[in-house]
Amino acid sequence: MQFKLNELLLLIFATVRLSTGTIRPSDALSIMGGEGFTAYLELPKSFGAIENCWLKFEAEEKIKVDLSTVEAIVTARDEEVLPFNGNICGIRVRNVSSASAGIWQLEAENPYGDYERGELKLTILGMHKKHVNTSVQLAIGDGTISCSLPDLAVKQCKIIDHKKNEVWNSCSIYTHVRPNRTFDCYTRNWGRMTQSHERIIVEVKNSSLYTTASVTETDESFVLRCQFGGELHGCQAEAPGRESELYIMEGLYNGRYSAYDTLYTKQRCALEIPKPLAESELGLWRIYNTEVAPPTGCLFYIGKPKEVIMAEELQTVKEIKKISVYDTDKGIDLFTCEVPFIIDDCYLRDPNNTVYFPDAIRFERTRTYGQCHFSNMPVMAGSWICGARGHDYAKEVLQIFEVIVKPKVGEVITESLKLRRGKTAELMCQSAFEEPLTHCAFIDPLGRVHLVGTAHSIKTAGHVRYFGRGLLWGDCGVQIKETFAEDYGTWKCQFVTYADKRISIFTLRLRESVIPGASIGLGVGITIILVLLLGLLLATVIYRRRNRTAQHNFSTNDGFEGTSSNSVAMTSLGTFDQPNIERL
Repeated sequence: MQFKLNELLLLIFATVRLSTGTIRPSDALSIMGGEGFTAYLELPKSFGAIENCWLKFEAEEKIKVDLSTVEAIVTARDEEVLPFNGNICGIRVRNVSSASAGIWQLEAENPYGDYERGELKLTILGMHKKHVNTSVQLAIGDGTISCSLPDLAVKQCKIIDHKKNEVWNSCSIYTHVRPNRTFDCYTRNWGRMTQSHERIIVEVKNSSLYTTASVTETDESFVLRCQFGGELHGCQAEAPGRESELYIMEGLYNGRYSAYDTLYTKQRCALEIPKPLAESELGLWRIYNTEVAPPTGCLFYIGKPKEVIMAEELQTVKEIKKISVYDTDKGIDLFTCEVPFIIDDCYLRDPNNTVYFPDAIRFERTRTYGQCHFSNMPVMAGSWICGARGHDYAKEVLQIFEVIVKPKVGEVITESLKLRRGKTAELMCQSAFEEPLTHCAFIDPLGRVHLVGTAHSIKTAGHVRYFGRGLLWGDCGVQIKETFAEDYGTWKCQFVTYADKRISIFTLRLRESVIPGASIGLGVGITIILVLLLGLLLATVIYRRRNRTAQHNFSTNDGFEGTSSNSVAMTSLGTFDQPNIERL
């Protein structure tokens, strides 16, 4: 009995002498051929000093590692093995190759015969290109983007989306997947820590498109089909040039066009166009869902090469679109960029050069219809630019939107007017963006109200009458015929808008003008009259003096006749000239 107990204790003691240690830095490494690696055993403090250290590769014999040597051990695979250091059971291995892949084992022994053992699995990777392009196919939505190098091959990863300026310090990310989105993956590899660059291009699977367009051509007709990815209750077709529209109902036939195999329950809308095609039927056809806003749908190129149709349609894109906004609006409701092809990417840039991207879900629903929408943009007057491109048209297409911001209450056109009395005056105020009016009235300086226009009648006669294009165009104006003194002063313009019954009141001023030329003319006229009067007075005085001299000379020539004549002359002078002297 005593013998069996001792044998059992010896067996237990022998068993605990060998235990599994921890190998560092990892129990699995992946490195490229030609590189090297290090590995060592992490031992508990109770293990004590290391008496012996052995290395074993796969099923080969163990090799004793001299911890104090500086001479490398050359293996059968031409690897060079050096001790990690003089106090740790470990190795430094250089010049690994594909033959080095496998299980590497380290074993340490202390002076008491205790053992610690650890294993390392080594994987050898082929040399990687420093620059590589990778294409991945994913469904639209949220998905995983990963660098192609395996996790064990790299020490550090960084994924960058330069277009959106997003950076992830990871080898794999979960983000939104959209067509032609590109990522740059930068990795630091084990070994010499060389950097690799990988360009990851995302291609969207066709099955993930919200709508799919298809055209079937026979000798008799073209059949256009738009397959929707969601519930469908109604759809509509739009002819080239958008000159005519057709509502597509199941089983519809109008004598030329038919709904063919349209089935709402199958989310399918179809239109059959018989041959030969009319000139108006050549070009870009659209089929869209009428039950959603913004619309979703498909584009079809019929009767002409796709490139020709797109070139024709792009001519209209060059036209500048105007968007009217009130200064009180919290945001611009909607920008709609539209192009004649399926959109892969689009953006919107405001006048301050800030760039916006569309809502991801809405974009996936509308891009197959050639539309890209931006909603609730900040109110900002000026030129906005939308850029879009797609698979069928790689060149970026730019559309310009001119945003005009005006006061919601309206504005005064003639705030102040100055004219002469008796002339006709015209005063005007106006609603914003020609918003129709229901009432237009003016209050004159005396407080009298002149209702010059309503939705039912316009005043066209009288001293004060309506002036403008009409209430439907938002014009509220007054014409004052032959202005009087009481017309000058402060007028008030008041109108009511048709849509929200909003009342707006403005103050205008009519001032009388005195022409400086009239005053100058009057002064000149008075001066001329005075000069004439003065000239007349001088002429009279000179005439008299001459008269007196003539009389004196006549009397001295003949004494007899002079006496008689002198008497007559004096009588005549006394009776005729005296009143003139009194008047003067």
